[in-house]
Amino acid sequence: GYGLHALHRLYEAKRGHVFISCPFEEEWQSLCNALGLGDLLEDARFKTRAGRLENDDALAEELQNAFKTRLPREWEETLIAAGVACVEVEDSGMFNFYSQDPHVEENGFIRPAHNPRIGDYWRYSPVVELSKTPTRVGSGPLRGQHTRSILEELGYSNEEIETMYSNRIVDSEEPTVWGEAGH
Repeated sequence: GYGLHALHRLYEAKRGHVFISCPFEEEWQSLCNALGLGDLLEDARFKTRAGRLENDDALAEELQNAFKTRLPREWEETLIAAGVACVEVEDSGMFNFYSQDPHVEENGFIRPAHNPRIGDYWRYSPVVELSKTPTRVGSGPLRGQHTRSILEELGYSNEEIETMYSNRIVDSEEPTVWGEAGH
């Protein structure tokens, strides 16, 4: 659950986590030097890619010990500057990320929506935008919200529609706001 191997993995840092991806020999050398673990470059167990994979648990333990010494943001800055892919893991939860991170709005990852019951809120943006079919983001309908208009389009009279409602053939709910009427 931590990753594919010691050099493509999630590590616990001081008060958080980081994820590294270090697939190339040059990155492995940069990682060791940036972590202050230059001695690992001379360790017979880790000299080759095959050796690192064969001794994966031992390598992961060595790296874990180093990562625990600094904050995730510090490791991200240090390793990226050294040419090693590293990212601080967002661990405050998806809601906090989507509601607080400025990159989310800047990149259009969320859009405003409105629900007659709960009011205004945000929704995730569509993953794909199509050039000839504009995307829409909105609330799901309430139960029976469109029943009346569909029956009218089908040619039913108001009297026939009211009879269907009173005989419980069709049904709908009113858009009461949360906190009102016992919600």
